Amino acid sequence: MTKPNMWIRALAFSFPFLILIFFLGNILKSSEIYLGDKIEKCNIVDGHIRIICYKNFLEGELKNANDSINHLIEKWLPYVKYNTLTQANLLYQSSHGPNCHTFMHALGDVIGNRYLDNPSEGLAICANDVCSGCRMSAITRMAYSYNYDESKIDQLINICLNQTYEFLCMHGAGHIFFDKYIFNITELYDMLEEGSYQSTLNNSFWAIRNMSLAFEACDKFTRERLVCYLGIAHNIYHYLHFAGHEWDKGIEWCNQVEKYKEICLKSFVFILGGSEAGPQLIKGNTNGSISFCTNLVQLLGEDIGKGCFKGIGLEIMGVASSLNVDKPSKLRREFEYLASLCKETGKYSDDCYNEMKDYIKRDINNLWIKEFKIYLSENLGKKYGF
Repeated sequence: MTKPNMWIRALAFSFPFLILIFFLGNILKSSEIYLGDKIEKCNIVDGHIRIICYKNFLEGELKNANDSINHLIEKWLPYVKYNTLTQANLLYQSSHGPNCHTFMHALGDVIGNRYLDNPSEGLAICANDVCSGCRMSAITRMAYSYNYDESKIDQLINICLNQTYEFLCMHGAGHIFFDKYIFNITELYDMLEEGSYQSTLNNSFWAIRNMSLAFEACDKFTRERLVCYLGIAHNIYHYLHFAGHEWDKGIEWCNQVEKYKEICLKSFVFILGGSEAGPQLIKGNTNGSISFCTNLVQLLGEDIGKGCFKGIGLEIMGVASSLNVDKPSKLRREFEYLASLCKETGKYSDDCYNEMKDYIKRDINNLWIKEFKIYLSENLGKKYGF
């Protein structure tokens, strides 16, 4: 047999397999496109439902694809980041933070369920979190599963503190203490997940308990205690988001916590600035955003009300950390836009910019934040100290 004939026979024999590989490749590619489309649909649902959507998606991936959690972060994180601020404005729904942040919260919840026997290993997975949220949700879920055993809560917080920034851990502690002593938000999410995305709750369900106990639980920590209080206020916000956005109720509750009244109000107003006024300003509704914060200043006085403008600074940086960091050099116009937003707050621009500086100190490991810091230093450094 001649060599050419051998090659012809070999090619003829292998041709069906080449066709099969081609079709399998396209099937796998189509499957990933479908899943990408599915996770992108989670990006545009209401903020509090979005975290459930992401969680269900991740659980399905782990079950069906037998994938590792670390690989899931690498694989799907690009689908929840914003390539430009134009895309962010189209997808940015507020109420539960930027999509990347919400995605990492969902991932933390998944980790919290799967690593109850080895919390240290589970929390270490969150080292790949570039948008915050993962460790906070992981320790909140674990504390719930441990039935809020005090020694277990202390253990979780200490593990977290040994692995990452104090800010993230103590903020998570505040969420835990709200769930334990005031109202269980983690359980509420589970109820929504077990029912439907349109689940409604009977009005009698909303019965707030003694808030002082949660604040007192934060007092035993000497580090980042104020951030622990902030976690409590954040859950007040989540609670009221489900209960009809009656923000006045949060102010009323804070006024009833005599010993912690001022810090409760300051924390809650800060959260409102980040979760309500910030998204409006980022999306171009300047008047609505400034009016929201100005009303709080008029209602509560400047010392407390100006925290709303600080919250705007936090949210600006939250969106910044959620942008696609692959080619930050191409995002100069996004830098310019984000950097200009605090100026819209008028005499409170210093408060807004100071919060941005504080965020940079906490989140300097994010590549996009590093690039943004350089831009801010070059363009606003002399005036605002970046």
